[in-house]
Amino acid sequence: MRTLTVLPLGNVLNDASLSVTVPARVALVLDISAHLVQIRPMNSIRLSTAMTLLCSVAVKALAAGDVALPPIQTAGTDAQGRITVNGKPFFPILMYDTPTDPASLKMFREHGFNTLTAKPEEAETLREHGLYTAVHTGKKVEKLDGVLFGIGMDSPALYWKEDLLGKSKADLAQLREWVPNRPIMHAIGYWEDEPGGVISNKVPAKERYEELVKVLDVSAPYLYPVPYQPVKSVGEAMARADAATNGKKPLLPVLQLFTWDAKDRYPTPAELKCMVYLALIHGADGIGYYSYNYVAGKKGTNIAKEQPELWKAVKEINEEVYMISSWLRDSRPESLVALAKPNPAVEFRAAHSTGSLHLLVVNTSGSKTEAEFRVPVQGTRGIASPAGTRATIDKGILRCSLQAFEAVDWQFDLRDPRSSR
Repeated sequence: MRTLTVLPLGNVLNDASLSVTVPARVALVLDISAHLVQIRPMNSIRLSTAMTLLCSVAVKALAAGDVALPPIQTAGTDAQGRITVNGKPFFPILMYDTPTDPASLKMFREHGFNTLTAKPEEAETLREHGLYTAVHTGKKVEKLDGVLFGIGMDSPALYWKEDLLGKSKADLAQLREWVPNRPIMHAIGYWEDEPGGVISNKVPAKERYEELVKVLDVSAPYLYPVPYQPVKSVGEAMARADAATNGKKPLLPVLQLFTWDAKDRYPTPAELKCMVYLALIHGADGIGYYSYNYVAGKKGTNIAKEQPELWKAVKEINEEVYMISSWLRDSRPESLVALAKPNPAVEFRAAHSTGSLHLLVVNTSGSKTEAEFRVPVQGTRGIASPAGTRATIDKGILRCSLQAFEAVDWQFDLRDPRSSR
């Protein structure tokens, strides 16, 4: 539960506020269904009196269990490479291989997911429970109200050694007939000849990776490096895919919630969060995870049972992803931010929107490191990220210490340097 404070805009009732306690997922449901307001759980936001009343009504409706998402009338992509639903940008947070009973759907929604993979005939049930569907199908889907994606051939480069691009185009055309007027998502591998290629770091040539991204609707690089490759490889894979179309086509990376072999270890919560932030830094237009039900060497179990701490971390990460995606979709790159000292372990993305600067930073190494950034913020003071990571700013230089695989989101109000948080 989070307490959200909604402040009216302007001089009318300028000393009044409405404070309500609601589930954190309210922010997402309001944002998608109304397209009128955004309640950001970690911030106080200003709204008109009318919007305040709308929020109050919406909160009561949601608390009563009205969580259905609006029917999808149109779905596609825009010129900025963002996925759109009913003409508005939409950031999918997707889970593969899930149960679809009501209790499970409620759990996935509360865990921050807004999209699951499922059968076409289950899509309406998912929509009524606050989730859209990415569908596998071998025939035309007649009812599309809850369908966000059609899913094409899995790992085309892995299976089609000859005429990869031609066969991928044909598969895309077939899926467009079966799932009309919906983007088609293809999971694409970054390492060849799995799992051997992961172990040996056999990455694909440009013609089997970048050129493939160019011909697909939505590319979903699946990136499962642990324990054989460094977490940093997620950023490398995403950077290649994003550069292939100069960010003009959506990327929905699928990140690791399984092990290649029963003897392997899972990613730690810090490693998983680092992978997610690396994906966001390098242009992700959604985030996916594989898998909920698959556990190497075991049947009748799932990630929540086998790795409860990791599963708990997924919920926390998804909450952050939603918050970050809310400003990323409307932001512009901030060129005035740069590393003051070279540090190969540190990667970042800086963007500004409506007077605010956001700085995503990750330490890709397994040990503590120091980082310094030039930032367009003056004065001398200490700051903290929402997660509590401390830093100092002095004469336009931000200095911080980052723990192993730490991922941080710093926010600054450029209109009032003293209000950085």
